[in-house]
Amino acid sequence: MKATIIIFLLFISTVCFADERISDVDHIIKPLVGKRIQIDGIAWGAFAKGLGERVVLSSGDKIYLSGKEYLKKHTEGKLVRIIGVLSIKKVKPVSKYEQGYTSSFIYYSLEVESFELIDVVENEFPKEV
Repeated sequence: MKATIIIFLLFISTVCFADERISDVDHIIKPLVGKRIQIDGIAWGAFAKGLGERVVLSSGDKIYLSGKEYLKKHTEGKLVRIIGVLSIKKVKPVSKYEQGYTSSFIYYSLEVESFELIDVVENEFPKEV
């Protein structure tokens, strides 16, 4: 009985006091929010619905892309190096009868200033430039 109560209390404290996490590497990426950064990774999502184009980092984490400089370049599956300003965006849920996401969530977004195709990833994680 005591073990059940302890497990229940641990569960409740985890659910109630958990902050909104975006990825397992938040401790590396979150301090860069609002700063100009460089990311290396695989371009993905050129033809995807939803949040759209993104870069998949070596860690498997995703940073979604915005800005006229990059969109519609169709670099799907290629290694890219992108420079831009990192932000966190929030998606709100749609109402019961609308099409879209049913629960809110946050994600990393990069306003692209420049990009180039590369042969080798030099930086596993985003870095400030």
